[in-house]
Amino acid sequence: MSVSVKNLPSVRAGDNAEVLLALTQDGLSSNVTRGENGGHKLTHAAVLRKLSTIGKMKPEDGGSFSAAPVINIPGDWDRKSVHIVVFVQEHSSRHVLGAASITLGAE
Repeated sequence: MSVSVKNLPSVRAGDNAEVLLALTQDGLSSNVTRGENGGHKLTHAAVLRKLSTIGKMKPEDGGSFSAAPVINIPGDWDRKSVHIVVFVQEHSSRHVLGAASITLGAE
């Protein structure tokens, strides 16, 4: 898999932006044993399973970045329900400069 970022707004002078990769999964569920939902099975969407920083961008990078991260998906995950989300976030303000996602099963 490769990640390519282009034409993002410039990072503020003196700051860096982080390029993050998140793995999310749909279709997970939990059995609630207590509380107001006790005895119910709740289904969940877009559960964050992994989050990692795959690189950094500096103002002099001109809004561009590329990498080829290695993504390890555990064998017991349903690959069709896994989404890969990449987003760029300024370090100091946490302002998101751009984001994109794909469904792993669609590769």
